[in-house]
Amino acid sequence: MLKLFTSTPSEPAISFQTVQNQAFAILERDRLARVADYMTTQASFDETALQWEQIDTMAMRFKRHLRPILLAIDFSTTQTAAPLFQALVTLKTTFQNTRPLSQVDPETLPSQCIPVRMKRYLYGLNEQGAKRLILDRYEYLVYRLIRNGLESGDLYCRDSVRFRSFEDDLIDDHHWQAKATLVTNTGLSILQQPIAEHLASLERQLEERIVAVNQRIADGTNRHLQMKRQGARLRWTLQYPRGSAGVNHPVFDTLHQVDISSILTFVNQDCQFLSAFDHLLGRYHKQAADDQVISACLVAWGTNMGLGRMGDISDIRFGTLSTMSENFIRPETLKAANDRVSNAIAALPILRSYDLGKVVHSSSDGQKFETGLPTVNARHSPKYFGLKKGVVAYTLVANHIPVNARIIGAHEHESHFVFDLLFNNTTDIQPTRHSTDTHGTNEVNFA
Repeated sequence: MLKLFTSTPSEPAISFQTVQNQAFAILERDRLARVADYMTTQASFDETALQWEQIDTMAMRFKRHLRPILLAIDFSTTQTAAPLFQALVTLKTTFQNTRPLSQVDPETLPSQCIPVRMKRYLYGLNEQGAKRLILDRYEYLVYRLIRNGLESGDLYCRDSVRFRSFEDDLIDDHHWQAKATLVTNTGLSILQQPIAEHLASLERQLEERIVAVNQRIADGTNRHLQMKRQGARLRWTLQYPRGSAGVNHPVFDTLHQVDISSILTFVNQDCQFLSAFDHLLGRYHKQAADDQVISACLVAWGTNMGLGRMGDISDIRFGTLSTMSENFIRPETLKAANDRVSNAIAALPILRSYDLGKVVHSSSDGQKFETGLPTVNARHSPKYFGLKKGVVAYTLVANHIPVNARIIGAHEHESHFVFDLLFNNTTDIQPTRHSTDTHGTNEVNFA
């Protein structure tokens, strides 16, 4: 009867009465009404049971992929996750002895970690009608609980950055017995100051700043606030800007628009960056570099247009663009060409006008880009890509110049690549200081 509503009708203007007659020919009106009432009021569906049935079909997959990980990782735990840790150790010992789980007596497996609401799905009946633990489901449940324990902080992995215990970063009790010596060796006088004196000094600073802020508001020095008097009371409010500022600075209105190809030609005349794109073979090749075609490839890839679209809108065939891109454009030649452009900018007098504190102060951060193809670095990130995949372009910028970059996965921590960008910066622009956000900091970078 459901197919009556999904099938294509033989007549375009078929009436609903005709469809009803066809439905009642399959099931009488009264019986159809009783079935509908039952489905909407009494019928129930156990989605959890269906999930476990699906997990049964995946047994060989999660055993093949998760057992080696369990054997390779050392876990530690708090008292809260003691039952789970006992089950984890039991499974690990069994697999280390190369024994299949089917040879283990289910009665000897720790069951205290099984939640009460899950027991109805993890136990079945054997040939004698007795209740028996389903081993595959038990193993999968332990893996799921390990994941939950790592996320909640009840399980730890000391070899991990994200899932290590907070106590692992602290000085142990044995070394902390020499607290006075350790504090003195830091050279920080604030740590040697009594806490009461420190709090008193902070309170004085706070009171002084409160008085200064209110004084600037009262005498009108702070122009961002507007004073309003209501009877004897004096109130202040923020002044909201009226209208919107222009997008571009007026100086840009005096400049003429120039197409990208002209800019590439102009830059190439100054620093010959296109000559950095050499053939992949090095020698014994017949194809010569064509600056015009390479520029077209750079524009196609740089604007995310693609070679196919570039071939359609230009007088260069797709085959020519594809061959030139495969033979001449690769990470090594792109980096060499970028170094030439960066070095040419570094030779300009205006470069030092962007210094901070009379030194080159660089920074690094990642930009998220959605990928059209499933590359090796592409990962899911609902926050940035929705249901699609993407990558992160982690870029090192010094005085407004991107001197180095690296494509990383959206799931990777940016701090793991900060030193890589700084150390492998081969341009003439070498920063003295470097800044990142909190996603770019870790203990190794500080060291």
